[in-house]
Amino acid sequence: MWNRNKLEVIDFREFISSKITQEQQKTSYLKPFVLTVSLNVLLIPTIGYAAGSEDAFVRIYDVMLNLADWMCAGTLSFAGGLWILGHRSKAIEYVISASAGYILIRHAIDIRDFLKTI
Repeated sequence: MWNRNKLEVIDFREFISSKITQEQQKTSYLKPFVLTVSLNVLLIPTIGYAAGSEDAFVRIYDVMLNLADWMCAGTLSFAGGLWILGHRSKAIEYVISASAGYILIRHAIDIRDFLKTI
């Protein structure tokens, strides 16, 4: 059942002193790359359509607000799933983060206008 080939023994002193070499750290650059590319591909028609008009920023901003609505709904649904599975503290963290981010996104124009007056 257990695959012993994936078992790696690390010296306890190295683990405590945080002496982890670059080879031991595994970073995945694929996820951020795929996310960035897919978002750009999805927004290409919208950006191209909005580039020809005078109020290009408003059109792009509306699309971004729509995207933020769906991202917030997805994050809150994920937090609900975490709560169901018993990870209450992590779920509360996701709910607070999603709510704060959503409020900031929705009021970005108001914040920008306020900062212009300072």
